[in-house]
Amino acid sequence: ILDVGRIVAEGAPRQLMAGIDASVVEVEAEDMGAVRITLQALDGIRSIAQLGTRLHVLLRRDLEQPEVHVAAALRDAGVDARVESVAASLEDVFVAATGFREREGRLAEGAT
Repeated sequence: ILDVGRIVAEGAPRQLMAGIDASVVEVEAEDMGAVRITLQALDGIRSIAQLGTRLHVLLRRDLEQPEVHVAAALRDAGVDARVESVAASLEDVFVAATGFREREGRLAEGAT
């Protein structure tokens, strides 16, 4: 995987997906805008990416029960959603390899 002309990850697809530095949670809801707003403020979120009609949420790998963490935040915000832990896709690997730096920089600056 290249990022700005640099190799940031390499290996077989299965190896890359198994070695992703994140837990992946999939979210489906009618109001994806409310899901995004709620999750952008949630601690432990590293990335939120839309894949078709679902959101793939990448969280810090050290977070225990990430799907429970996400489901509780959505429930507390009154957002009805289906939440489950899923295996990483190659898209998730790409986002993890190229996008965390950008998101974490914005979070450090106080933006979402």
